[in-house]
Order: sequence, then C-alpha cells, then structure tokens
Amino acid sequence: MRLHHLFATTLLATVSLGTVAHADNFSTSAVSPGQLPANGTIAGAYPSGGNETRYYFTADLKPGVLSSQIAYKGAPDSAKTLELAVANAAGREIGSYYIKSFGENYESARGFRIDNSGPYTIRIAVKGPEAASFKVDLGGSSLAGKVGAPLPAASGFSRSFLVPSALPADGVVAGTIPAGRGAMTSYYFTAPLKAGKLISQIGTTGSGSTSDMIELALLNPDGTSVDSYYTKSFEKHHEATKTFNVDNSANYVLKVTVQGAETTAFRAEFGGSAVGTK
Repeated sequence: MRLHHLFATTLLATVSLGTVAHADNFSTSAVSPGQLPANGTIAGAYPSGGNETRYYFTADLKPGVLSSQIAYKGAPDSAKTLELAVANAAGREIGSYYIKSFGENYESARGFRIDNSGPYTIRIAVKGPEAASFKVDLGGSSLAGKVGAPLPAASGFSRSFLVPSALPADGVVAGTIPAGRGAMTSYYFTAPLKAGKLISQIGTTGSGSTSDMIELALLNPDGTSVDSYYTKSFEKHHEATKTFNVDNSANYVLKVTVQGAETTAFRAEFGGSAVGTK
C-alpha cells in the first residue's frame, strides 16, 4: 500500500511556503486571468470562508514540458485541498492533479507535455482554513527553464522536484532527519537510469523511543510514480529493500521522504544494472 494512503494525515510539503502573498490579489476570472509571475512561483494564503476558490493565470508556453510542484501548509486535523490544472487557448484541459489531506503539510509534483506554442491558462483551486498557505512552482522547458529558487536544505539535498540534486556517485543518500517531529521531509535526486534492475535499500537508526519512517519513490521524468515503498517502526534500527524494474533509459527522479526525531539517521542506497556497477 502506498505511503500517502496510509499516512495522509502527516505528509510534508517539500518547499518552504515562507512569507506568502495575499491571494486576494489573484484573479478569480477565467476571462481576465492574471499574468504568471516572472519566477514561475505562485504563493498565497487560503481565503476566508473555507469554500473552494479558483485563481486563474495566463502564460505563454512553447513546446516542451511544463514542470510543476504544488504544496500547502496549515494546522493538522483540518482538510486542505490544492489543485493545479492547465488548459490551452481553446479552453481544453490538457492535464490536472491535486493533493488533499488532514495533515499539517503535503506536496506533489507533475510534468505536463506542451505540444504547441501559445497562451495557456493555469488554474489553481484551493479549499481549506484561511490559516493555511499554498505554493505552486512552475518551470521546465516550456517556460524557458524558469523556476523559483529551491529551498536550501541543511543536508545539502534538494527539496525541489524542479531542481533535484544529482544522485551521489556512490549511490548512497544519507543524513539525519531535520527538526519538526510530526512533519515529513522529501528530498529529490535525478538519476540517469538505463533499462534494467534498480536495487535499493532504505533504513533509519534512532533512539528507539520514537516512530521513525523512510520512504523511497521512483518517479518518471514527468513526476508520475513508477513504484514506491517504505518502512516505519519504533525499533532503533529498521530497514527494507526493493528492486524496481526500469523499462526504459531516461533521467528518473528518486524521492526520499523521512519522518521522525531529528537525531535519527537515515540512509538510502542504490545499485543494480539500471545504474551500472558502483
């Protein structure tokens, strides 16, 4: 069972929402959409009332991939929804996705294939308590590569799907879980894989007094999931292994998500024919 099905109440946004703009300034008119900000980032607070609100933006896109990462942050135990949709000049939707949970934080990423140059409409729909905030980062080749600055992490690992870190040459990702007891933190790594087997091993080592978790997801270049698995336990050390089938050679994204005490160490190791001999 996928992690987000089991732990939908405790997922973490991988980007910092920081100081947010007033969403009241965003256009709610599909006829007169606002201009997409120059850095490709849209951030704001959820509006009052708790009802669904839709914001519209326009952007001139060219053939390529429109990469996106969406996230929200707010009080736990309150339902929050964030949706991103992209439509062409004729109003035909070319793709959409959303995130929803009762957790404090949540995030996801996706790439949209853009076939033709022209103006596109970007729709963002939010629903939840006004104390919550949201952030949408857009970039990729269809936007001439523009992207908001990624959040720096103490580990040196990227928390941005749009600007992932390179997988270390030795195939090992290791660090300690950052502060934020109930939160989950995701790190993104790009890896040029070839058709074959991707062997992985993940684990955490902690005090044994808290529940610690690590999840690994293999993502296609467009952000869709190939497969994922996780291990979670109160034991001082626990680990799990999985072999992924890689069908085609491409630049894949490895997403490592951790949760637990900030003194807990985590480790993910990769090998197999898909990455060659280490």
